[in-house]
Amino acid sequence: MRVIATIHNESGVCTGIVDGADADNQEIVVNGRVWRFDYDERWGPLWLKKDGSPRKCQVPTNHAVWAAWDEWRKKWEARKKNQPTPTT
Repeated sequence: MRVIATIHNESGVCTGIVDGADADNQEIVVNGRVWRFDYDERWGPLWLKKDGSPRKCQVPTNHAVWAAWDEWRKKWEARKKNQPTPTT
């Protein structure tokens, strides 16, 4: 989960946090079919339809989909590991 914004009241006190997926609008191709998803490190992939809405089935039974997703995840983690840590 990545923090997108914080909400402060008129006194400057944080009253809320807006968060989102760690990686959104992602795709993998399995046997010519495009599988779309958003990814959250804590919750895993949220499988999406072509229009961006969540798929009814969130646990694909196609083992090739999970194998391709696992390869995507490994590459994403490697890229993330090599990025500099933001300073505050």
